[in-house]
Amino acid sequence: TRDVRIARSARAIHGDQEAQPPVEASRMLLVGDVDYGAGSAMSALPATGMEVDTIAQTMARVGFTPQLLRGTAADEADVRAAAGGRRILHFATHGFFDPVSAGEAAPLWRAGIALSGANEAGEDHMAADDGVLYAAEVTAWPLSGVDLVVLSACDTAQGDRSYVEGLSGLPSALAVAGAKRSLLARWPVSDRGKALFMIRFYQALAMTRSYEQAIRLAKLDAIAGKLPGVQDDVWLAFAMIAN
Repeated sequence: TRDVRIARSARAIHGDQEAQPPVEASRMLLVGDVDYGAGSAMSALPATGMEVDTIAQTMARVGFTPQLLRGTAADEADVRAAAGGRRILHFATHGFFDPVSAGEAAPLWRAGIALSGANEAGEDHMAADDGVLYAAEVTAWPLSGVDLVVLSACDTAQGDRSYVEGLSGLPSALAVAGAKRSLLARWPVSDRGKALFMIRFYQALAMTRSYEQAIRLAKLDAIAGKLPGVQDDVWLAFAMIAN
């Protein structure tokens, strides 16, 4: 019955009332069906291929220009290069947050998402292009022109709680980088369940042209039982944060 929103600042409360650029100028990047390389740390996520393909078709019908990166092409360097000038960035992959120990000096290296080659990443997590995109690396991305970053992945809304940064992890990293809003998961979610939920979110976005209305409609459909395969722990996990 209520339209509930999470805002990191007072300015973000009225963010959906800002003038939007023409749809014809809207470009989006979708990353999914990632090849993580040899190893068992990051298992294949078969539903992510369906997720990004269906979303691309949905948004193309309303004037967006989607670019897809998948398989071995979804590596750090190519993703970073393709992210520029996009209104929407969507990542369907694995996410993680390792609890921060007392006195941790670099909590932003404890959260991130997996890209191509992640299973072959070495111990030096600060190495560039190792297949793991850490929150610390995200802070340096120029995302000021991005309306929405979707991390369709487990634990992406997690972070080290502090009075200064809120959740020091991917949520704060995306805010520092300049993304206007982010859609993140607060706990582990199933591959197929999150794919179906995200597909419905973008269908609602194509209809309403409002990010906030779209996530609300998708959740209301899930509550009403209109999204078979989307369990409560899936739709409840996702939170949209206005930066």
